[in-house]
Formats: sequence, structure tokens, C-alpha cells
Amino acid sequence: MKSQLGLGQLYQKGQFVEKDDAQAIVWFRKAADAGDAIAQFSLAWQYRHGTGIPKDMDAAAKWAALSAAQGYVLAENSMGYSFDQGVGVKQDLVEAYKWYALAIAQGNGDAKVNMERLRPRLSADQIAEGQRRSTAFVPTAPAAQSPK
Repeated sequence: MKSQLGLGQLYQKGQFVEKDDAQAIVWFRKAADAGDAIAQFSLAWQYRHGTGIPKDMDAAAKWAALSAAQGYVLAENSMGYSFDQGVGVKQDLVEAYKWYALAIAQGNGDAKVNMERLRPRLSADQIAEGQRRSTAFVPTAPAAQSPK
């Protein structure tokens, strides 16, 4: 898995090989299908930005969700944003709170800024529910999966 992810990153950045987003996606997809959280998030990023693949916000959210479920901090912040803005998922501010809180607990500064923007839009009950959800969250183990 790690070598597949590594090849994807090399193609994405053009390090030691010619930059090739399509090849990056091939390798990210192999590692993501095998359950690698970083590859899943990398694939989500490619879908979100339409880099080497047609832009697809639903696919981006699905891959980010698989990564976030394993506790990958960048994916947690991304899922917070997705639920906050309703990008690729139905808007759910309590779920956004949960994902931002999880990312903040791992030291993600972007999630902290996003949470500061979200909090004024929530009631005390919604904040309490978001805190309950984040506390109850247990990351899943990596597993081969593909959100077709």
C-alpha cells in the first residue's frame, strides 16, 4: 500500500518522474482500494479539485469519509467542511462540528478556524450533540473498500 501511495505522490508532485496527474490517480486508487487513509484522502482531493480526473464532489466526499473514518486528520477537517457547506453531502452542522472537533483534537489549525466560524450558527443543544458525537467516535481499522 505505502509504495502505491508513494508512487502516486511522486507522479502528483513530479518528483523523480514527469508530473502526471492521471498516473497519480491510478496509484492513489490502488492504495485507496486497499484501505490506505492517506491515499483515500489524496484521491478525495483529486476529485474535489478535478486534478487528473473530472471534478466530482460526491466521490470526493465518499473517499474523504473513508479516510476520516480511520482518523486521518486532514480528512476529518475536510468532512467538517463538507458537512458545514453541504459539499458532496447533505448539510449537517452538528456533523460538521463533530468532524472539526476531531481534527482540532489532533492539532489541525484549519479545523480550529472553521469551528470558530461554525459555532455562532449552532444552538447550545447542537454543540452538545456535536461534542457527544466526537467523543463517541472510534476510528475504524484500515480495510480494503471502494465507494463506487
